Amino acid sequence: MLDIIRILVCIPFLLYACHSDLKTRKVPNRTWHLMILIGIMLASIDIYKDANFLIRLGLSVTFLSAFAYILFRIKALGGADAKALIAISVVVPTFPFVPLRGIPPLNLFAFSVFGNAILLMLIVPLSIFVYNLTQLSRDEIKGRPLYLFLGYKSKISELQNRHIKLIESYVEQDGNVVRRFVYGGVDIDDEIVERLQQFAKDGKIPDEVWVTPGLPFMIPLMLGFITALVYGDLMYLITSHLVCMHANPYLAFDGFLGSLTQRVNL
Repeated sequence: MLDIIRILVCIPFLLYACHSDLKTRKVPNRTWHLMILIGIMLASIDIYKDANFLIRLGLSVTFLSAFAYILFRIKALGGADAKALIAISVVVPTFPFVPLRGIPPLNLFAFSVFGNAILLMLIVPLSIFVYNLTQLSRDEIKGRPLYLFLGYKSKISELQNRHIKLIESYVEQDGNVVRRFVYGGVDIDDEIVERLQQFAKDGKIPDEVWVTPGLPFMIPLMLGFITALVYGDLMYLITSHLVCMHANPYLAFDGFLGSLTQRVNL
């Protein structure tokens, strides 16, 4: 019963976080504070019934807190995203149910949620790549091939009031504008837009620039949560399959055919 309550607690909080992140790219701290408080209340009931639950909770919170903090410090994860993982680790320390593909050896539910979210996030650059192939000329595609996965071109006049960043910085040197790739992108403000407009007016740059969308990670995190709950740990399944193929490709292929045949018969 408590496992069902845990799921029913997480989903509304994550849905609200998705809405807030999509709209403002921010999630109020009180969201995670309240979620963690409820998680602690549920955990206290489980600890009262089974003292070993405290060990599972401690492992989950300790591991995910350290993991999320490291990713946050190296700017691989936003503050709200890190807090979301920590909150999930408190409310759902381990898999509440056995998903379709089983529970991974490292039974840390929040870690599986994060792995699933990363894999689902890969859909975004692939979608951007397909979009660019349909919108850009052959010369534009050849000019910046790596940018095809990172962003798209936008008119300078349409840069403001959008959740996007410049992929490149634009610096004038000796009368010419030098473009440099910037890891993490360049925040856009009125001053930058005015400078780009002046460069374009002087004919030093085109009237379109490469931008990258500021994608909210809460959405793939929510999808990763549901996927882990229903199907399992995608990262572990893919990794174990690749290891099996490397060790014995014929056995892995035979297993794949067996699984496929069983599904067809069903």
